Amino acid sequence: MIVTKRIFCATTCGMMMILQSGCANVSPASFCALYVPVYTDSADSEETRRQADVNNAVWLALCTQESLAD
Repeated sequence: MIVTKRIFCATTCGMMMILQSGCANVSPASFCALYVPVYTDSADSEETRRQADVNNAVWLALCTQESLAD
């Protein structure tokens, strides 16, 4: 019985924490203010370069002056 109450309490507390973190709003303006494009090196793996390219593409789409003017 005590174990069941502890599991219930832990589950409830965990769910409350998950719900609170889901309420944060991230606007493109805050992303644009924080993100710095990533440059890769020839020593980087293909996967690392791909991930950097994807992040940089998002930055270009959201943060260039032409995109902000639209």
